[in-house]
Amino acid sequence: MFGSSTIASKGTTPFTDHVNQDVSISSEEMKFQILKSIPKYNSHCHLGGEIPIEILLGYANEEQAEAIKQAISELSFGKEYEKAFHIFPLITQIINTHDKLKEATYQTCQRFKLDNNKIVLLRTGLKLLENKTYEEYLNTVLKGVQKSKSLDEDFDVFLMLSLKRSSTQEMAQMTVDLAIKYQDKGIVGIDISDISTVGNIAQIVPELHKAKKSGLKIAVHMGESAREKDQLFILEELEPDLIDHGVNLCKEAKELIQKRNIPVTVCLTSSIAAKMHNDANLHPWIVEHLESGHPIDLGTDDSTVFGNISLSSEFYKLCSDLEFEKIVQIANESFNRSKFLFQNSK
Repeated sequence: MFGSSTIASKGTTPFTDHVNQDVSISSEEMKFQILKSIPKYNSHCHLGGEIPIEILLGYANEEQAEAIKQAISELSFGKEYEKAFHIFPLITQIINTHDKLKEATYQTCQRFKLDNNKIVLLRTGLKLLENKTYEEYLNTVLKGVQKSKSLDEDFDVFLMLSLKRSSTQEMAQMTVDLAIKYQDKGIVGIDISDISTVGNIAQIVPELHKAKKSGLKIAVHMGESAREKDQLFILEELEPDLIDHGVNLCKEAKELIQKRNIPVTVCLTSSIAAKMHNDANLHPWIVEHLESGHPIDLGTDDSTVFGNISLSSEFYKLCSDLEFEKIVQIANESFNRSKFLFQNSK
């Protein structure tokens, strides 16, 4: 792991306007409060896994509540990557009406605001609830987002619609068409997520090309598992705008991401909980950022699922390995870059 003397040799910058340069960073609590106070970009969060636990438990019946608590407890001890996904169908069973969905979306956005996440890239797959359409699902999510945004003009949520590698061509076409239709309402792209070792993404690539031609961003979960076989295909065929996780990449894929300077979203807690890598080692893209300045952003991924974390607590996790000024620098660079990334999507 990197000691503080190693990090210092990489070079740090003084605090920005968000941090009083005269403050002595003398306590751990002060460090956390400073990280909480600065405006942040949450680059990677999925609606289902971000819904506050009190909202889930409030809507759940007794059996569902126990199942959710048990699943979260199991993940806290670490769980093999593919086995970590079983909690999400439980959440869908609980948030099973449009009224619940709207309120859950609103409360999720409020949670981001409390942690001073000023720009959020939120992802959700389209679902059928109460025999209504996928488009109605999307509109309900947008209503929940808009309700929260209307209360704070300095808070922005941009939405990506999620597809699986195993999605049918029909599902991909419908999702991309809706993303294009709602571009002027905060939809900024398509997120390729779910289990990265399942499915053949080639069957939906034509729809993803259509999305890119329409100005939508493409984010791909990649390097979650060393068993992935499509890393180079995706990078060469889709030229994605964002890489999520990127922990277990083949040499050629990593080199291509570096060459194209594609931002990588780092989710510290989830990558360890889902056993993407060992917590004895610093996240590989934190290392890469320190060595080459490669652009990185931090995200919570699924903050409820992984133990009620926050973006501030994710940055705080770096305090044992990086000098505090460097952590603040990473947060500020990410926030400023996100404003440029989405400036045409407001």
